[in-house]
Amino acid sequence: HNQLLTIFLRKLEYDESILFLTTNRVTHFDEAILSRIHLKIKYDNLTKEARREIWKCFLSKARTHQGPSIVCKRDLERLESMKLNGRDIENLTSVAHALATVDKTQMTFQHLEKAARSKDKFIKELGNYDRMEGLYT
Repeated sequence: HNQLLTIFLRKLEYDESILFLTTNRVTHFDEAILSRIHLKIKYDNLTKEARREIWKCFLSKARTHQGPSIVCKRDLERLESMKLNGRDIENLTSVAHALATVDKTQMTFQHLEKAARSKDKFIKELGNYDRMEGLYT
């Protein structure tokens, strides 16, 4: 571990290229690494409106052989109220799309609901209860 960290720090210090590091665990960053990062940018959590647009984007792409996804306005409002980031939304949509494909149906809110429950259960079993505010927490 220490050897890898030493090599990484050396690369950070002497490399002249641009490197993008992303994390959602800022408080767990090593001080030696932080001191070598020239520009640090914090992105705020997505607004409800931004989440709505991301959901719409991924839902519009979630087409099965049976047709486009079917999510009514009320269900879209439930989805956008979940405090997720873009990657979480993409992953849930991907899992729901796979479930719909196996079911040989269009993707529906029920597929998204099943994907969200599975993710919530996994997060809770990890003991990380406030990582994601889902539909059922």
